[in-house]
Amino acid sequence: MTEHRAADAIAAAGAASATIDQLNGTLASYSDIREGISAGRAGAEKATGQGYRVEAGLAALDRSEGLLREAAAALEQDVAKARALLEQAEAARAEGVARGGGMPALHKANDEHLALVEQAGQQLAGAITEGRTAFALVDEFAENTWSDIRGNGSEAETAADHAHALWERATQRNTMEQQDFLGAQQDLNEADKQIAFAHTLVASILQRLKDLQAARDTARQDIASAQADIDQGWSYVHSNDPDVGKQPEQALAQAEALIKQANVELAKQRPDWLAIVKQAREANLLADQSLTNARSEVEAMNKLREQATHAQQLATGEVQKIVQFTAVHGDDIPASSEQKLARLQNDVQRAYQVLKAAEQAEEQTRADDLREAITRMRIASDDSAARVLESSL
Repeated sequence: MTEHRAADAIAAAGAASATIDQLNGTLASYSDIREGISAGRAGAEKATGQGYRVEAGLAALDRSEGLLREAAAALEQDVAKARALLEQAEAARAEGVARGGGMPALHKANDEHLALVEQAGQQLAGAITEGRTAFALVDEFAENTWSDIRGNGSEAETAADHAHALWERATQRNTMEQQDFLGAQQDLNEADKQIAFAHTLVASILQRLKDLQAARDTARQDIASAQADIDQGWSYVHSNDPDVGKQPEQALAQAEALIKQANVELAKQRPDWLAIVKQAREANLLADQSLTNARSEVEAMNKLREQATHAQQLATGEVQKIVQFTAVHGDDIPASSEQKLARLQNDVQRAYQVLKAAEQAEEQTRADDLREAITRMRIASDDSAARVLESSL
C-alpha cells in the first residue's frame, strides 16, 4: 500500500484470505477428528460392556490419533500434507467407530439385512423357475431370434447360488462368536448385487418371449396392412402418373421387395417373426411416405397449372388489347411498333407451345414446361404490350 500498488495489494490480500480460510478449515477438521476419537473410545467402552470385542476398533482409533499428531506437526510447514494426513486420520477414526462403538448398531442392521436378502433369494428362486419355463417356450421360435440370451438362465442360477453362499457366510460373520460385522455387511451388499443381476438375466428371457409372441401374433396383420398401403400407393401413382416423379415409385418398389422377403420368411417352419414384423412395418412406412410424396407432387403440379392458366389469361388479355388497338389504329402504327408487336406475338405463341407441350410431358419435364410457360406469359403480359401501345401514340 505504501508503494501505491493497489492491484497487487488486493491480489496479495485475496491470497492471504484464501490461505486463512484453508487453514481454518484444516483446524476445524483436526478438532472434529479429535472429538470423534474421544467419542469413539467412549462408544467402544460401552460396546465392551455388551459383550462386543472392540480390540480392532481401538487399534484403528490409536492409528487415527497417531495420524492426527503427524498432521499437527506438518501443519506448521505444509498445509497440503497436513490435510492429506487428516483424511487418513478420519478414515481410521471411521473404521475405529465401526469396529468399536458402532458394532451393536451394525450387528442389528445386518440382522435386518439378512432377513431381506433371504426373502429376496426366495423370490429369485421363483423368478428363475419362471424364466426356465419361458426359455422352453422361446426355443420354439427361430434360433437366431433368441441365441443371444442362451445361457442367461444358467447364469442367473449361478448368481443366485453365489448370493445364497454370501448370505450363509454373512449369517456366520454376524454372530457374537465371530463378530465380523463389517465382513457380513460387505457380503450382504454383494449378495444384493448378485440377486439384482440374476433378475436382469431372467427379465431378458421373459421380455424376449413376450416380444416374439407379440411379433408372431401381429406379423400377418402387419404384412396385410403394409400390402394394402402399397396397393393404395400404386393406385394413386398410376392414376396421376404424369404428375408423379420417380421417387414415390422407387419407394413403393422397395416396400414391395420387403413384403416379398417377409412372405418368404413367413413360409419357413420356424419363421423369424421379429424380422417379419420389422420388414412389414418398414414397408408400411415406405408406402405411407410414398403416398404422401406423390400427393405433394400432384398438389404442386396442380398449383403450377393454376398459375399457368392465370398467366395465360393475362397474356391473352394483353394480346386482345393490342389486336383491338391495331384494328382501329392500324395506319398509325410505326414500323418499330410493328416489330415489337411481332416479337410479342412470337413470345405469346411460344408460351402457348410450351404450355401445350406440358400437357404431353410427364413428371419433371411437365413441371419445367409449365414453369417456362408461366415465365414467358408473365413477361408478355407485364409490360410488353404497354410498350407497344406507348410507342404507337
